[in-house]
Amino acid sequence: MRKKGLGVFVSAVAAAVLASGIGVDAKGGTWIKDDYGWWYQKADGSYACSEWEEGYWLDAAGYNSYAPYAEWKQDAIGWYYQDSSGWYEQNNWEYIDDSCYHFDSKGYMCASEYVDGWWLNADGTWTYAPKASWVKDGTGWYYIDTAGYYPANTTVKIDEVWYTFDENGYLEEYTVISPKQGSTAEVDFEVTNDNKSTAAKNMSSMLGAITANGAKKTVKVDGENKTLENKNGTIYIDDETLDSYVTNKVKSTETTVTFEIDTNAKNIFSGIKLAGSSSYTYDVTVNGVTFNDIRVSDGWLTFKADGKSYKADVVDGSLYVKGNAQNANWVSAFKNAGIIESSTPIVDHK
Repeated sequence: MRKKGLGVFVSAVAAAVLASGIGVDAKGGTWIKDDYGWWYQKADGSYACSEWEEGYWLDAAGYNSYAPYAEWKQDAIGWYYQDSSGWYEQNNWEYIDDSCYHFDSKGYMCASEYVDGWWLNADGTWTYAPKASWVKDGTGWYYIDTAGYYPANTTVKIDEVWYTFDENGYLEEYTVISPKQGSTAEVDFEVTNDNKSTAAKNMSSMLGAITANGAKKTVKVDGENKTLENKNGTIYIDDETLDSYVTNKVKSTETTVTFEIDTNAKNIFSGIKLAGSSSYTYDVTVNGVTFNDIRVSDGWLTFKADGKSYKADVVDGSLYVKGNAQNANWVSAFKNAGIIESSTPIVDHK
């Protein structure tokens, strides 16, 4: 996107200096004025055209024909390039002060990602010539450039979408398991004396995620109805903090206490991931499906179900499981219980 306009490049500061001669030295070259206007000669003797130099736009003929002054700006999201009229670069490649940048559809500078097959450095500049493209063979899809490089065992951004590649460089696929709208799931926790020191913390994290602040729910503790309440992020059971309640309830090595709660199914996976911030030392059962060895590392959720290990992420309440989990017994059990959608598509990005 290019804003059109006419104007004369003479700033208030430079006007007096420029009036006395045909050239003004700049940090990377020289501004020169002739009968047609101002143009910019670079240090190597070439002249700038169709690009920005020191905040000023040089058109296709190499002349400055646009008055407003542009500069780099930064907000909480990232860097963008905007001129004094309010115009900014967006969805476009642009040369600025002899460096090439790309700006996304919202006008922010792209960095540490692929755009149109070109790799952009951490500072947003493009300096790497080989161009990458998608390739598919008998194993799957991979992304490789003309120099032979391909991303492996990493997650990279390509054309504004994040993709994950395995250790061999192949695009990883995910099974999307989405909670069914309006469905309810039963969550069970078993707490013993051996794990009670961490159980309360992890239970509190999950129960806080699935219980709105100020809300009250019924929780069964060994089959007896109790009142659970979220008070500004702290979980209480019958007006006693969960930590205190668990400590007092589980008093001997022979004691096992079961907590049962019904909740909206769409909160389940998010709640499990939050609670796994340190890791569970006990089992969590959802509608008869037991999850154990739950951990969170580098943003990934790992767990075991039916004795098999899985790696997944949670996006907008849906569980993105690496690989094909469509026929897993626990997935079928969730479908039969009506707590997830019957369709579990395989996708190549989150």
